[in-house]
Formats: sequence, structure tokens, C-alpha cells
Amino acid sequence: MNQDYFRLRATFPRQKADFRLKELESIWYLSSKQVKRRLLKFQEKGWLTYEPGHGRGHLSKLSFKTNFKKQFKMELAHALQTKNAENLLFLLELPLPLDWLRDFQAEIQDFFDFKHTNTQNEPIVLRKVLSRPITTLNPTQTAILHEHYLIKQLGDTLVEYKNDTLTPLLAHHFTADNAYQKWTFFLRKGVKFHNGKVMTSLEVKQTIEQIRHELGHDYYQFENLIAIECPSNHTIIFKLNQPERLFARYLADIKYVIRDIENETTPENWIGTGAFKITEKSDKKLKLTVNEHYFGYRPFIDEVDCFVADLPKFSTTLFDPNQYSDIAYSKKIQQIGGAEFLICNMNRKTIIQNQLIRQAIYEVLDMSQFKQRKGIPASHYFSKDSQPPQKSLTKAKHLLKKAHYQGEKIKLATLAHFKDTITLGKWVTQRANAIGLRIELTYFTFENDYYSDYLVNDIDCVLLGDIPTENDELAYLEFVSNHNLLIQRMLSTIQLTQLQKMIRHFKSQPSQLARHQTYLEIDKWLTSNYYLIYTVHPVREVFTHPMLQDVKEDYDYKTAWSI
Repeated sequence: MNQDYFRLRATFPRQKADFRLKELESIWYLSSKQVKRRLLKFQEKGWLTYEPGHGRGHLSKLSFKTNFKKQFKMELAHALQTKNAENLLFLLELPLPLDWLRDFQAEIQDFFDFKHTNTQNEPIVLRKVLSRPITTLNPTQTAILHEHYLIKQLGDTLVEYKNDTLTPLLAHHFTADNAYQKWTFFLRKGVKFHNGKVMTSLEVKQTIEQIRHELGHDYYQFENLIAIECPSNHTIIFKLNQPERLFARYLADIKYVIRDIENETTPENWIGTGAFKITEKSDKKLKLTVNEHYFGYRPFIDEVDCFVADLPKFSTTLFDPNQYSDIAYSKKIQQIGGAEFLICNMNRKTIIQNQLIRQAIYEVLDMSQFKQRKGIPASHYFSKDSQPPQKSLTKAKHLLKKAHYQGEKIKLATLAHFKDTITLGKWVTQRANAIGLRIELTYFTFENDYYSDYLVNDIDCVLLGDIPTENDELAYLEFVSNHNLLIQRMLSTIQLTQLQKMIRHFKSQPSQLARHQTYLEIDKWLTSNYYLIYTVHPVREVFTHPMLQDVKEDYDYKTAWSI
């Protein structure tokens, strides 16, 4: 299948077409001369007839030899028959009418489903479609929940945090002295990395030292760490110069997956101990294969194939599985932890530095008035602390007048390719413009923009969300302290210094209740200065395969046991 030809036919699905070369320049990313050469090659193959337009204003003409709907269906059937996932996803991504796919609904759903046979030789395979490319699998760099879960399949931490409790993982036991300044972890014996190397305390020490190097010795989780000792192959001791009651909880975070640093080529291609290992990786596919030597329970699933495709149809009309599948998918409304928010860029020397302007934006963002809202209006990070905020466009107008606002432009960025975020961004822009607040909406992607300097250098406000893996006190600490997240990137140096003092105060508190009170104080400082404006605590509608319906984490393939 020639993908360039199919892109052409998706643009011109009828038998004949009049067109300008610029139309094909944009879909093929070619110059006009290159477009002409490609069309002439297609003509030589007998696929079409090309008649160039001569002179300014004269359109070129194409005449195709085949009926594209029939050709498309034939290629789709062939991709399904040969189990060619790349071609199948390419065809599904083409901007074609939904009814062209109707005859293939059940077969496509069957393809992207669990494969299970009664024979011992056939592996159990899960195929999943990802809506965007994987940006990074570096444990210290990831800022996306799905990538966090993928890392958790590939590696393990010393301990894990589940159901509000720290439990052993690579360490079978750990202790702390009365001052919380000496933490000792006792390691499991016989744990192997994916390359067959046996894990010892040396690999644990090297991992932590590498992470300290990547994040900096002043990172809030390391600032009091003064020594790491390995008295034996299966014992490691961390010594601190100040009490760190949460130190073991820190080590349950995914950034602390233990790696074979000596044999690591890059932080992106690390070697872990996890239940799955990567056996294929490209821009369009990630293949995970079970680790037969995993120290814990062997996963029931043998292989996970993740395919990247921009498929809004995949989760809406075409792939509502209960319309045609004989598998009893469960439909759930889930409230997601954390919150969505707008953050102001305090490093930009623009009108956003004016607190009255930021407060006016706060008043504009009245989520109770947003009819397409998917969530509960938020005023704090945790939903249990939120109260419905009272906002007013009249007050926003008054604030603009008080600020002597002269129509300066404010650049607002929201995620591209996601209908809900785009809709919200447009609503905010229209609502602001209606009262004379000039907001210009632009878009960004995780894969191209988030990890670059684009947002910090060029954008005044960003609409985004933070979804923690665990809804506990460390979730908020990570939200305000993680260098990959926007609070650490958008606040000025002076503001970050003040925030760091409050974080140290948070860490020093002797009880969970006292730490919660300190979190509220930090949150109040961020929101009362209008650096951070919460929008909603999100909810989502999901279809869950019965194999995963009791799995708390959407992508924890290790704990899926039965069909």
C-alpha cells in the first residue's frame, strides 16, 4: 500500500478532482516541483491521469482509475487479514466518512483486544491504541500519567505506595531511627535486571546517585541526604542531616525505579527489573514482552502492543464496544485525582505581571458557566478541600478598569488534538474578549513543545491538568516541586525561593494533619496571588475490559489475571 497515494485519495475521494498544487504541498510536505514529480510517477503506474493547469488561475486536474471507497475497504480488509497494525492504523486515521468503517467494526475491535486461546503455545496479547506519541520513558523526566504507568511496568522501586500504605517491593523490609535521619533498606535476593544481571545494593546506590545528578543535589527530596552506605550486597543505608519523615515515601515514586546504571546507554534506554521489557520501540509502536525472570508473580498477559494513532473515532461512535462486542465491557464515570488549572507565566515581562489582570482572568474562568464542563469546579488541588468559587464578569470588567488595561495581548496555550481542551480554550477566549480582555489562543503538544522552552519563553498562560498516581500529600508536593511540571517552570526566581521555604516547612511537620494545613497555606499563596487558577476536578467516562475492571491503575498489566 502506497500511503502517499492514499493520502491523496482521502483528500480527493471522488473519481475526478480540480485542484491547486498548494493543496498537495500541505498534505505531502513537498515543494510544488516535488508534487508534480510524484503525480507523474503515479500516472506512470497507471493509478491516475494528471493534467497540469497552465497559466495563473487555471486549476490542475486529476482523474483516478479506481473507486476509492472500494479500494479503501479492500486495503482495510487486507490489513486485518494480515494483522498489519501499522497499515490498519494509517487507514483508520484518514479523514474519511465513518460509514466506510461500519462493516469492519467487530473485526477492528477484535484486533485491538485481548487475544486468548486454549492452546499452550499461543501468547496472550493486549493491543492498545495511544492517542499521542510517547514523549519520554526517562523516569526522572516524565510528566505524563500514561508514561508513568508504562515505566512502572518496566522497573520497580524499593517500596511501593498502595492504598495509603507503604509496602515492600525490591526491599523486603526497611527501618528508620527515632530521629528519621537514618533509613535502612534490606533488599530481596536474586532479583535480576532485564539483561540477567543480579541486583545488589551497589546498583541501588548508583541509581540514586544518578538521579541526584539529573535532578540536582538541592532537589527537595535530596537536600538533606549526606551519605549512602552499602554494608552488604543486600543492605543499603541512607543518612540525612535533618529529619525526613517522608523519605521512604519519596522512594516509592516512579522516578526511583532501580536501574542497571553501568550498562545503561542513555537515561531513555534504561535497564530495569520490571515485569515487562521493551522488545520493540518506534514512533508508532511500543511492544512490551513479559519478563520470564520477574521476581514477583508472573503476569497473565504475555505481550502488550501499544500503537500510536490520532483516532478521535476510536473512543466515540465507532468504538463504543457495547454496541457490537460480546465482551461485557463496563462503563464507568470516574473522578480523577488532582485538578485542572490555568497557570500564569511569571517569567514573562508582559501584562500578566499585573495581579489585577490575573485576578480578572480568574473571574472570567467561571466554570459553573461552562456548559461543556467535565468535572466539579475547583478551588484547591484536592477535591475534598474545594468550595464552589463565586465569580463574576462584572467584577472582571471592574478589575480591568482598575488596572488601566489598554488591550494588551495575552497569549493562552492549551493542548492541541484534544477536543475538550480546545473547546475550553475557545470558551475562555470568547468570554474574555466579550469584556475587552484580549486573549489570543494557541496550541501546544507534549511531544514537540512541553519539554522545550516554548511555553516559558512565548506563552503568558497555560491551561493544563495534574493527575497524580496517588491522591496523598506527596502528590501535591510533587505538583509544586517537580522541575518538569509547570509551577517550577512558570514562577520567578524570587517566587520559587519563597515556595521552597514553604516546602521545607511542609516537610518538617510531624503529622499528616499538620502537613495538610501547610499544603492549604501553600495553595492559598499560589491562588490568592493568582499565579495558579484551578478550574475543575475532572471526571471521565471509560469503557473497561473485564480483564482490567478490578485493576486500579489503567495500565498496570502486571495485575490483570483473568479474562
